[in-house]
Amino acid sequence: MKIEKFYATHGDSEGDIDLQWEPSKDSKYYVLEMCLKKNGTAGWKTIDMVSRSSYKVTGLKKNVIYRFRVAGVTSKGQGQWSCEISKKI
Repeated sequence: MKIEKFYATHGDSEGDIDLQWEPSKDSKYYVLEMCLKKNGTAGWKTIDMVSRSSYKVTGLKKNVIYRFRVAGVTSKGQGQWSCEISKKI
């Protein structure tokens, strides 16, 4: 199970990014990760685990490109990561 629709928009305040994705009916919660590196898989860090299909990332620095991804977690374990989304503050 891979989340196909994943979006990032600028938040209401400076330094905020709002993340939204299409919920999966089987997912009990979602794992969110963020990375500052441009290429490769190194540098991904979990930022939170939530039960809803949206999340606000706050306190981000200006003129930095952030990458995000999300994966659903079911009773069988974690699913595949979504596509990566890049957003510059």
